[in-house]
Amino acid sequence: MPPWARLNLGLAVIATTIAMRFFDLDLSFALRGLLFIALGIGFLVMNLRTLRAKRNKAHA
Repeated sequence: MPPWARLNLGLAVIATTIAMRFFDLDLSFALRGLLFIALGIGFLVMNLRTLRAKRNKAHA
């Protein structure tokens, strides 16, 4: 399994765990929205880091 796939799988597990906690906790809509945005930013940042590392290896 490539490193980027393993990384995305880990983030997906964390996102699923947080999503399941939404059913257990009484969170405000604002907090739920902030968590959703934070998860999206987490996926974006990790994919960008992986892409940059891939490009650096290709140029080296």
